[in-house]
Amino acid sequence: MSEITVEEMLNECCRMRGIQTCLAHRVIHCFNWFYKNLIYNREAIINDELYPLTHKKLIKLITDWSYPNEHDDTLKSAVQLFYKYCKWIYDGIWEEK
Repeated sequence: MSEITVEEMLNECCRMRGIQTCLAHRVIHCFNWFYKNLIYNREAIINDELYPLTHKKLIKLITDWSYPNEHDDTLKSAVQLFYKYCKWIYDGIWEEK
């Protein structure tokens, strides 16, 4: 994935869900759920009732995720992982480049 901003990644997640302007609040809500569970309960992401993950590389990235060394990169790191999650959930594709 080329270097894109946090805002661009979240906008792309909105696009994957449908009309961007109408779904921005839903994507932020979904990111909030994702980020909270990334910190406290990663199994909730992997075994989600509606979207259980089966992609082994994505599961490993979620399982192995840790806070970056630079505090300023924490949000970007989480959004990058959320972007990959959205690609898998909404587009059904994801490849690590």
